Amino acid sequence: SLKDVTHSDQEGKREINISLKPKAHSLGLTLQQVAGQVRQGFFGQEVQRIQRGRDEIKVWVRYQPKDRAALGFLDQMRITTPDGNKYPFSELAEYNIERGIITINHLDRKREIKVQAHQADVTEDLPPILAQIENEILPPILARAKGVDVSFEGQSRDQQKIQKSMKTAFPLCILGMIIVVVLVFRSYVQTIIIFSLIPIGFLGAAWGHGIHSLQLNMLSLFGVIALSGIIINDSIVFVDRINRNLKQGQTVYDAVFNAGLSRLRPILLTSFTTALGLAPLILETSRQAQFLIPMAVSVAYGLLFGTIILLILLPSLFLVINSIRYRVSLWFSGKSITRESVEPAVKELEVELFK
Repeated sequence: SLKDVTHSDQEGKREINISLKPKAHSLGLTLQQVAGQVRQGFFGQEVQRIQRGRDEIKVWVRYQPKDRAALGFLDQMRITTPDGNKYPFSELAEYNIERGIITINHLDRKREIKVQAHQADVTEDLPPILAQIENEILPPILARAKGVDVSFEGQSRDQQKIQKSMKTAFPLCILGMIIVVVLVFRSYVQTIIIFSLIPIGFLGAAWGHGIHSLQLNMLSLFGVIALSGIIINDSIVFVDRINRNLKQGQTVYDAVFNAGLSRLRPILLTSFTTALGLAPLILETSRQAQFLIPMAVSVAYGLLFGTIILLILLPSLFLVINSIRYRVSLWFSGKSITRESVEPAVKELEVELFK
């Protein structure tokens, strides 16, 4: 599922680590003095610069190539003590060869090792891969390495931030839309009818992902959010037309029927043109487009499915709610009333005429 796995704790070049023996300390030698003499002998030290016209010649002093051709000559090297005496390196120090450290990164004052990878198949959903890493791969590693903390960064961290933000922002957006619709229609029931159609779009988006064998991800959620706004807009247009017909004196059945006839073409054209406009993106096979396809699928299939159901379900719900209102009002008032008189639009018109 993953490829190009890399980490920031890369091994450096081989290094010789020198450690002094007790004899070196008793002779007054320090590690810096011993390491400096070893460097001067094998790597060399600049002792003079000679100017020859425009050229400058650097004079370096070090062992002959035959005396520094192998690491074994280090044991035979003579180390000079502060009092001028010379001792073999093997009597004063010992060494071992290890890989050096290139860089040391820190995060929150702790050493950080970053492991990165790319998805082998970008169409796969990321959360199952992360769950497998967290539940199957990490526990054995953490059991052997005590004091190690693990955090998921990159795309996983971005998704967590987005999810946290969505938990706050999305309910506020929905609440804002509900308030606006209630103020426009002055009816809680009609607002509930409009917002009850949002799950239909979700179902269409899920079916679209199944048709294209796509996993639901964060971009799919973005598409569903955009889809919700479109479905609410179509529902508002339909209900507003019904209310206008009722204010013009039409019966409930005629108002709903005529609203369906007048709003059918605009709603279908809006939905189908939007879905067709997203078709090239959905059918695109390039790697760059794979990240946006889930969002396009959510919007396109949610509209195609949701619009058809909306045109059937919304009028039916409106008539069912009207029947319930009529029977409840008739039972409480005991007077002869009409189905039209229980609608908020007609009541609003009567109040305006009375004023």
